Amino acid sequence: MKDETIMLGFPWCLEAHHTGSQFLWIRPYGRAGLGIMVWLNVIAILILAKPALIVLKDYETQKKAGVVLVFDPKALGIKNAFFWEHEYTGDKENVS
Repeated sequence: MKDETIMLGFPWCLEAHHTGSQFLWIRPYGRAGLGIMVWLNVIAILILAKPALIVLKDYETQKKAGVVLVFDPKALGIKNAFFWEHEYTGDKENVS
């Protein structure tokens, strides 16, 4: 029997392969899972891009000025950086 591929609509993750093997039914689920992981990663990159670019610009500015490199999230307007806020101030008792 030939290896036939049937496309089940627009999503390419819903391919069905017919080669006579009993385990080819799992392939569409694997591709769908990979597709979901890819989109979650794209969303995470979009969320983290703005703070990452802010930090990069600050790093380049400090390096160009020749000062000691210090990461201060409060000065950059980055919220919820609890570890870095306490590490920066030297308050090691409140770090969990």
